Amino acid sequence: MWQAPVTQTTPERIDPDTRLDQLGLESLMAAELSSVLQRRLDCVVPTMELATAAGVRQLAPRLLGRVRRGA
Repeated sequence: MWQAPVTQTTPERIDPDTRLDQLGLESLMAAELSSVLQRRLDCVVPTMELATAAGVRQLAPRLLGRVRRGA
């Protein structure tokens, strides 16, 4: 849901098992997404982590862990 506006698509069109770069996420979008996540989730998500993420399904638990820890 949070990646769709950055990649200019709809959440239904995002395959949770596809690498983010294969979904069209490039370095500038990764920086923008990192900023969006920091504002919305109040946690730091490094741009490189997003750029190399295996997919939303693998990234989501890591983000959830950070939100719970407040990191």
